[in-house]
Amino acid sequence: MTPLDNSGRRILILEDERPLYEILKMMLETRGWNCVPHAANSRSKTRTAAAGEPIDAALLDLNAGETNGLTVADELRRENPSLPIVLMTGNSDKSLRERVAAMKHSAVLQKPFSIVTLEAALAACQASD
Repeated sequence: MTPLDNSGRRILILEDERPLYEILKMMLETRGWNCVPHAANSRSKTRTAAAGEPIDAALLDLNAGETNGLTVADELRRENPSLPIVLMTGNSDKSLRERVAAMKHSAVLQKPFSIVTLEAALAACQASD
């Protein structure tokens, strides 16, 4: 699989574990993404995304400390209904996977995953109608 050209594209990352955030950032930057860290709370994030700095995709941890990835996804959807959103989880809850599967332009990945798996999920999110 040939990596997609993501030069100049911006991806919002919500991950509360700093070492994992750094690994995700490094993986994505090697593929051309500009990574935007999620602020401490979703209101700050929404202002960042809406303040002339649009994002092209989002990678959200479902349980990032006090911040819920689904809540952030809902907020992002209000701003951009077709934004590709990949939700990450260490939990294998079937009902959660079904809920995300029902959302357009979204995917859920079980941690850990590779950059190839992440790229495939992002591509599928962009292609979904």
